[in-house]
Amino acid sequence: MTDAVVFVSHFAIKEGSLAALKQYAPQTAQGLEEDKPRTSMFVAYISDDGAHERLVLADISKPNPDERIIASVRSAADLGRPTLRGDRLAWHRIVHGGSAIYVLNLATHDRRAIKRTNVWMEANPSVTSRRIVWVEHRPQGSYLRMKWFGSKQTKTLMHVSGRKTLLWTTALTGRTAYVTKWTPSTQKAVVLRVNF
Repeated sequence: MTDAVVFVSHFAIKEGSLAALKQYAPQTAQGLEEDKPRTSMFVAYISDDGAHERLVLADISKPNPDERIIASVRSAADLGRPTLRGDRLAWHRIVHGGSAIYVLNLATHDRRAIKRTNVWMEANPSVTSRRIVWVEHRPQGSYLRMKWFGSKQTKTLMHVSGRKTLLWTTALTGRTAYVTKWTPSTQKAVVLRVNF
């Protein structure tokens, strides 16, 4: 094999359905090993038991899926929506004393804080194999930020002034970022495309 092929699918698991999904993992893993040897399949999800929110990474390519807790916070805090692409897993951590964007390299187990602050809010990352985008909320507005992995420089892709309209969730593919522009007072949202 010359290059790895990455297929990413995002979906929600209905309340109480995780056990049933895990039940089919061994069949999926066996079929995958027969058809596509050396393939790994990871699922990242948030588990909330009422007291704690946990970011769980499950390798469902194995007959008995490995589950690893990557991060944990009390339920009053937030781990957001994890994003998984290739060998990178990203998430935000928002607690009373600040917020941060984290990336875990699944191949090397290297965990890094891409951005950390105790003043404003960093949230909703998305990744590709080369870049990460996220939203930064400051008193003067919301910013869509982008960074190349391995670089110290952060680039601003978009800015919305004020507090009435916010930038919220993100997605990233190639040289295109998507961000939700949301107005809480009207509950209206629109997804914007930003090429860079």
